[in-house]
Amino acid sequence: MSNIEDQRTDQFTPVNPEESELEQWLEEGSRKLAEKQFRDAIKLFEKVLRVDPDNMAAFEKLSLARSIQADMDHIAEYLAMGRELMSQHDWRGASEEFQAVLSIDPKNEEALASLKQTQSHLGVNDTERDALTITTGGEGVFDLDSMPTDREYHGYSNDDQETAILGAGVTSEFPDTQGSPDFQRKLEEALRIYEAGNLVRSRELLEQLRRDNPNHSQINFYLTAIDHKLETDSVRKDQSGAENMFKQGMDLLEQQKFDEARDAFQNVLRVRPDFSQAQLMLDRIDTMEGSTRADRTASRVDEAERSNRSMPRTSKSGKISGKQLPGKPVRGGGPNWAKIALICVPLIVIAAVVAYLMVIYPKARFDNLMNQARFKIDQKAYLEAISLLESALVVQPESMEALEMLGVAGMEGGKPEKAILAYQTALEITPGEKDLIMKLGNAQYENQQWQDAEKSYRQLIRDIRYKDDALFKIAMSLKNRNRLDDAIRSFLDALKSNEANSRAHFELAQCYEQKEMLPEAETSYQQAINTDPKFVQAYEKLGDFYRQHNEYEKSAEILKKLLIWFKPTTVEKSKKIAQLRFELGEMQYEAGDYQGAVESFTTVIQIEPNIDAFRNLGRAHYKAGKLTEAILVWRRGIELDNTDYDLWFQIGTAQLRMGDVTAAENSYKEALRIKPDFVKALTNLGFMYYQTYKYDLARQLWRQSLQIEPDQPTVKDKLKEIDKSK
Repeated sequence: MSNIEDQRTDQFTPVNPEESELEQWLEEGSRKLAEKQFRDAIKLFEKVLRVDPDNMAAFEKLSLARSIQADMDHIAEYLAMGRELMSQHDWRGASEEFQAVLSIDPKNEEALASLKQTQSHLGVNDTERDALTITTGGEGVFDLDSMPTDREYHGYSNDDQETAILGAGVTSEFPDTQGSPDFQRKLEEALRIYEAGNLVRSRELLEQLRRDNPNHSQINFYLTAIDHKLETDSVRKDQSGAENMFKQGMDLLEQQKFDEARDAFQNVLRVRPDFSQAQLMLDRIDTMEGSTRADRTASRVDEAERSNRSMPRTSKSGKISGKQLPGKPVRGGGPNWAKIALICVPLIVIAAVVAYLMVIYPKARFDNLMNQARFKIDQKAYLEAISLLESALVVQPESMEALEMLGVAGMEGGKPEKAILAYQTALEITPGEKDLIMKLGNAQYENQQWQDAEKSYRQLIRDIRYKDDALFKIAMSLKNRNRLDDAIRSFLDALKSNEANSRAHFELAQCYEQKEMLPEAETSYQQAINTDPKFVQAYEKLGDFYRQHNEYEKSAEILKKLLIWFKPTTVEKSKKIAQLRFELGEMQYEAGDYQGAVESFTTVIQIEPNIDAFRNLGRAHYKAGKLTEAILVWRRGIELDNTDYDLWFQIGTAQLRMGDVTAAENSYKEALRIKPDFVKALTNLGFMYYQTYKYDLARQLWRQSLQIEPDQPTVKDKLKEIDKSK
């Protein structure tokens, strides 16, 4: 599929498709894949991944569909190249092209017939051609010694032929090329069950196969994918159930069915103990229940008093009298109760209002702000939480809970200065609290107040609970202030306290490297990996360390060790693997392991096609003497970007190396059409004209190249030869 076609497909994506719709896309894509309608399958799987990036089933099938479609797109090209090579009597090269077609389409009649014809000629010696002096693929002008000869290219044995789909960028690792028929049948059955959705049974079958094949990459990949999917489904189910129970609890709470609501919220917390809203609702139930009881009690008392006032009185004779008995006569000298009541009642009301404003309202407002802040923190809305907590601290400035929550929100929300103020205030209330000192140091460190952070951490190095972290952070503070000698001593102190601190080994190695203490740096990087065999950054840094010192084989070995256990369980991890594979390919290329580089760059293209991977894969093929494969790969790169002048130059170089002067001339001219001042193309095209006795054209191109880049002694010498021959 071309880049333009990619841009046209699936421009519209539903905003929030239902889960059933996702399953429908996945099912339809699987059907299209089975029917070999790969383009349609690719579109559907891409739609699934846009909505659900962690969908491993869609990711696996998309990779497969892309790989197969890429190969299908090139069958005609392979056949044409095979026919061209046959016309040149290059039987071995033609044979490889037809084998590549059959790797994709085993029943292709033209490839089968042509392959049979080429094999009958493979005993004939290839005719040697005169070698042209020309730049090797991307390796600088006139790199003559590194160039393979025609005999080297055409004379390798069958053992050297690739098991990959040549030029297509996909290495076949499926069991149909290896292993017993029984193993193949069992693996296909396990994968069929996986596709049907029975993950548990599929895992059982794959586990049985892995006992005899522990390093089989496909089995391990699918087992990891199944575990990830089962875990994800379980988590989703738990979360969905908890949310439904929470909604039921809220409905019951609105109906004031407190006991049933309490049971619902408690069930939520059993499934998800971190569901803080459910805990808040439990607290609210207790408050509401208390208020309701108090209201009911007060209501009963009022009703009883009203009943007493309205009840008819009974006389001594037992008869009911409708007349109210007269009260005691009021004495003239007694207090005027009515006046006292008129004075006292307003005072009582005022006192109640004052009490409400001074005590009850602030507490209620504080509690409300704190509850809102907790909710915002749970929702990761840290900036809103900070604002609420600052308002709460205006009401209760010495609330330790509010201060500590403000510290957490400040750190999580990228506002460490807020956390610093919060922890400093808390320490004024409770001086010497070690946990608060540690948090203050972390906030100061995050805010790049290295010296203040160091002072905070030094208060903790005598406490066994905080010693290891404090020593490490002191060393980091010194390193960040570029006090490398002091930092090295501090890292060594941290490692005396905890030798298994892989991060301390790693940071110590970087200090040694900055001080150019290279043996110590290498040892410390190795120690970081030994203490944590899954420390990705340590592997990468040690690989870079070897690369910088031109120890490419060591760099490649380190990256290989990392890739042994680093598996593609998610889309992001797959992208990381592509990056690591790319780096490994570069190291293998520099170390002269061109076959290894071919395998690495092929894997990159299989995971995440990009133009640099195609460029480097072609270079590796070229260096291995496989010029046809190099040209095919570079042409695939041009499909991604047809304005890449360097790829046109590489193609021209390979074509000229194969003796196809006309094709090489066209490729060089295409490179110069895109970039007229491309010195390498000007120079090489000039040499091509020189070799074919077109001296005027050569002179014109060389003079143009020297205007751009004067320091070309070989070109100057050749110009002098042309001028002398006049």
